[in-house]
Amino acid sequence: ISGWPQIAIALILGFVLYFAAFAVSTYLNAALIAVATLKLEGGHPTIADGLAVARTRLRQILYWSAIAATVSLILSALRSSRRGGIAGLATRSVAMIAGVAWSVASFFVVPVIVYEGLSPFPALKRSVEVMRKAWGESFSGNLGMGIIFGLLALVGVLFFVLGFVLMLMTGSWMVFLVFALVALIYWVVIALYYSAAHGVLLAALYRYARTGKLSRGFERTFYQNPWAQTQGSS
Repeated sequence: ISGWPQIAIALILGFVLYFAAFAVSTYLNAALIAVATLKLEGGHPTIADGLAVARTRLRQILYWSAIAATVSLILSALRSSRRGGIAGLATRSVAMIAGVAWSVASFFVVPVIVYEGLSPFPALKRSVEVMRKAWGESFSGNLGMGIIFGLLALVGVLFFVLGFVLMLMTGSWMVFLVFALVALIYWVVIALYYSAAHGVLLAALYRYARTGKLSRGFERTFYQNPWAQTQGSS
């Protein structure tokens, strides 16, 4: 019983951190999707335009962030369960499956909030409907992007390896620290590029699923095969 106050404090702090992270990321993603959609439709939007759109949906974004933070906190607690045996394995397996299902179901929530102005639960339902229309395109697009950026991220590992080898050769920790810093900076840049590319892809997929219209710069084959444009242009 004496441990319950500490557990309660930990849960509250965890929720606050999760909520803050989701609120900031969702707000920025909403702005990015707004800018991407306007650009794909032939406009010339600015960052201010995207932020202005996100501000009009601030209430829905905050509500959604609270729900997403709660679900993520529960799933995280289940995944980190220390229970042994079959019960512990079952708990972690259920958490993993539920996490995948949640990610799929909520994939289009942010663009739905931005362009349809729905509250969180209707937005989640609408996201599932959109996903049913474009699940193949969404899967192939995300798979292709994940592979590309995954391979790019591996380059950062080479910096670590090279720094470690040079450290052994020179006996200087400073060499390794420099290469490690370069790797970290490289990964941050890759993460920013991935976030931007993912926002553009999400905006294009949502527009395609909702209206059937192809966005400028995208071909129908791209939605079916993310390598098609690359192959066609080489």
